Amino acid sequence: MVRISKDPDERKSEIIETAYNLFMTNGFEETAVSDIVKAIGVAQGTFYYYFKSKEEILDAVINRIINEILGKIDDVIKDPAMNAIQKFITTIDVLLKYAIGTESLANYVHMEKNAQMHQRFAGCITSHLVPEFAQIIEQGNREGLFNTSYPEETAHFVLFGLSALHDELSKLIYDDQEQRKKLLALDEIITRCLGAKKGSLKFLDLGGKPDE
Repeated sequence: MVRISKDPDERKSEIIETAYNLFMTNGFEETAVSDIVKAIGVAQGTFYYYFKSKEEILDAVINRIINEILGKIDDVIKDPAMNAIQKFITTIDVLLKYAIGTESLANYVHMEKNAQMHQRFAGCITSHLVPEFAQIIEQGNREGLFNTSYPEETAHFVLFGLSALHDELSKLIYDDQEQRKKLLALDEIITRCLGAKKGSLKFLDLGGKPDE
């Protein structure tokens, strides 16, 4: 088989893209470096030229996911036709879909043995997503839809509240009354933190109130 020589940046991107697809399909722990290079059609040494280990490429994949999320959220923030509530709901929807779509990776990162990696991931959330959410909250204050004196701190609380309930978010596809109750509680808590009108968000509306 003839191997095609590629620009280093292009090759590195190809490795990340392939790893991303395999991690999403098979899971991180079930994917070997040999699977990645086989899918690309290069020698295993090519992988180690760019990445020291599978864990290092996981960092690159996580950064890619974060950049994808930020790109989608940035499009929402810049949309002049949407008010703050619409932007907030849409942004949460983006995060929910990624929580479900990347469940196997998120579970791996949350394992105790990967505490350092989890800490880096949390740091990325703090440095990138918090300012985005704060912008939406500030817009809501200007529009009279939210009422909070602490937009950035509220953004922190919302994001880490969602992160803490990662397992519940990843199980939205199941009809589980207990999960629904927790999510609806989160809806109410966030509504109060934002100083929003009761019932104005409904971004975690799962089709009805859980049985009392």
